[in-house]
Amino acid sequence: MNSQSANPFRVRENELDVVGADLPLSDLLSTSAPTEPKKMAVRQAQLEALVRMVPATVGGQFVAAALVAIILSDKVPVWELLVWLALALGLCIARGLRAYRLRADRQYARRKPADSRAIVRIVTALAAMWLVPPLRWYGLVDPVEQVILLLVSVGLMSVGSVTLITLPAAALWYIALLGIGNIAMALQLSGWPLATLSVLYSVVLTWVTVTNARRFFAHVGSRYDLLERSELVSLLREFEASGSGGIWELYRDLNVSYISEELGNRLGSRTERLTGRHVRKLIDPSGQIARLSEGTRTLFSHLENGVPFRDLAVPATKSKTWWSLSGKPVHDPSGAVIGWRGVGSDITDVRLSGNDAVSAARRDPLTGLANRLLVREHIEEALFNQ
Repeated sequence: MNSQSANPFRVRENELDVVGADLPLSDLLSTSAPTEPKKMAVRQAQLEALVRMVPATVGGQFVAAALVAIILSDKVPVWELLVWLALALGLCIARGLRAYRLRADRQYARRKPADSRAIVRIVTALAAMWLVPPLRWYGLVDPVEQVILLLVSVGLMSVGSVTLITLPAAALWYIALLGIGNIAMALQLSGWPLATLSVLYSVVLTWVTVTNARRFFAHVGSRYDLLERSELVSLLREFEASGSGGIWELYRDLNVSYISEELGNRLGSRTERLTGRHVRKLIDPSGQIARLSEGTRTLFSHLENGVPFRDLAVPATKSKTWWSLSGKPVHDPSGAVIGWRGVGSDITDVRLSGNDAVSAARRDPLTGLANRLLVREHIEEALFNQ
């Protein structure tokens, strides 16, 4: 057995191509806020990579804007050039300062996280600014300067396809608008032959952008899967179940995203019926259990406040069983809770007898008599069964 097959968590490069090829274009270009943990992790990686590239992007825009201003300084009305320059540089400065604060101030990043739709709007506005020179001023300069302006625009288009690769919706808008400007300049410079080449270049750049974006998404998704498997193994080792339970996962809104078949069977329902239900509706459908059970109140409080918990005893009145629940929140790179993962086990029998940690936690270590925890659970159970 080779090393590749011996390690099931290793993802080969050709597997990334397959995963990326399966990604729908609608998902690739989507800017709406995702709700699934995996898609949220991919979106977070997109925005973080994009923010890291902002200095290079802004630097390139400054150099290009300065070069265009020098070329056009004695060819166009000064006020027009100054207004264009101020708007273009203003967008760059605003974007640069925003990126700096997002990286330097974690509190600010949590209050006002990067938003993909806002980034697409800013990038589109900046690309639209670069339509002004080819559509309004291009005919005012001599052929040599026209070639320089065309090369500057082609360079900006190429750099943008690289720096915006992690957010393909922004990259494609940027390429499309600058491509329109390039075609307009090519038509004025030498007619259809050069314009045709500009069209082909735009198409090729679009294809390369989409292909590389798919690979980026596949890479981040595969990395998330590996991390998830690793965390799952760690969770099972840390919260070792008694063999009468299983694994559960929640979305950020505390709806069930996954519940193992073993745990579903112990709860007396199919996993398909449990998935999507809010944890409160699952554990306390009538809203009465939390009024009497301290463990249930603590569970809901920890879930709502992102506090990890271990061995919380929660009653299930419908099946007259007791469950021990342990879990911890899943965080994104900024520290925000994007879901929950944990284990649950049926402790109805072992909490009263046996030698494991569950029963030991409910009896005095010296006398073997029931301690405060077990007495409270008996009281709660008596109240539930009235």
